[in-house]
Parts: sequence; structure tokens; C-alpha cells
Amino acid sequence: MGRRQADWRDTRYLGFWVTNKAGGDFSTAGEAKVTIMNNGVEQTQVNVQAIVDTIHQWFQIDMQEEGWSRDRVESLRIYGNVAIGEDLYVNNIVRYQYAFDRGPMYGCAFPIKSGTTITQGELVAWTIDGLITSSTAAVRDIGTCVLYADGVQVAPGGTLVGDGGRTKWAIVPGTFIYISRSSEANQAGEGMEWAAARTLVGVGTGVDEFGTCKALEAAGNANDDIFVMKVMNADFIA
Repeated sequence: MGRRQADWRDTRYLGFWVTNKAGGDFSTAGEAKVTIMNNGVEQTQVNVQAIVDTIHQWFQIDMQEEGWSRDRVESLRIYGNVAIGEDLYVNNIVRYQYAFDRGPMYGCAFPIKSGTTITQGELVAWTIDGLITSSTAAVRDIGTCVLYADGVQVAPGGTLVGDGGRTKWAIVPGTFIYISRSSEANQAGEGMEWAAARTLVGVGTGVDEFGTCKALEAAGNANDDIFVMKVMNADFIA
């Protein structure tokens, strides 16, 4: 029997979270490489970035730019070329069509977390696994949702249940969530402002500053990648 094949031409990007077990593990770019098998042919291997100081970062491949053939994808391969005892953790492997900053952009529609029931018009909160219902005021709250099923708005009182295939989504108009890099440790809920060309930092304590987005989670270390929510024309006093 032949291998099962899938057509990946509906998406341009492949990405996942990476971190190491200890400082020094996989600390050189290319000690881990990623590729796919397409109709029995291995595509160009792509280097995973250096992972230093046990940071958590998003790794992204532009499959179209890399020239990967992906009409008959059979498998994903991750190669390791390091000393015995070094560990790399890979999590939440996804394909997506639209990227912003360092990873996928969500909005105004968001997947519902598998097994979670959301009611039309309910207040919802973001998690890395998808939307859940808001149960109390929290940093990750993103607002009131609108549910659609097969292109038709769900009736008042109607519900949708998230599934493992991420086929059930809710819309929160005007809201966008993406992955950005923090230049230092920050708190969840902080307004984030410019730090350098491609990094952000939490606004200064007690200072009225302009934040371009809101941190939905804390960065434990400098150069951690975190989920942020786009906020337009927002002033923050931390």
C-alpha cells in the first residue's frame, strides 16, 4: 500500500513553537532542520533558528518561498544534529495562509477550543488552544463573539462546539491576534511598545505611553515570542 498523500497548496506557511530543555541545547542555527516528503521526494531542508537561554520562540517556514512541492505531501521530517543529551521541544505544528510579524495572524475569526461550547453573543477569551467562554474579567478576554456555521449566522441562543480539526470558529469584529517578540520579561496584560526594529517591550511603570498592542501572556525571558492583541490608538499607564 502507498502512503497517504495530502495537498498542502491551500496554505503558504508552516510553523510551530520551539524551546530547549537547557541553555546550550540546539543553540546553533541548523542543528535542527525541517522538511517534508512530497510524492517520495524530500524537499529542501530548512534550518531551525538557534535556541538559546531556554527561550520559547515561533519557527516559521514560507513553503512557497522555499520552493517546496506540496501537492502530494506524505510526511513532515525534523532532523537533529547535536550531541547526545540535547533536547528540543516542538509543539503546536500548524499550516496557515496568512502571516504577520513572526507567525500566524488570527482575526477577526478565531478557532473554538476543542470540546468547548460557545453560545451566540457570548463574551469569549483567547487561549493558545482556541477560544473559550469568559468566566471572569481577565487579561485574555477579547470581547463579544458572533457565531457562523456554513456561512450562516447562528440563531440567538444557538451554540457551536469546538473540535480537534479546528473547523468551528467565532468572529470578534475588529480584533486581531498575532505573535511578536518581547525584548525583556513582561507581564500579561501590559501595553507593548517599540523596543527595537523587530521587538517590543512593556510600557514603563507610571508613565503614560503609546502601546501598539496588548500582551495576552507573559514573556519569561528576553526574546520570548508571545501572543499579542492589536490595539489601535491606545494609551497605557502601567
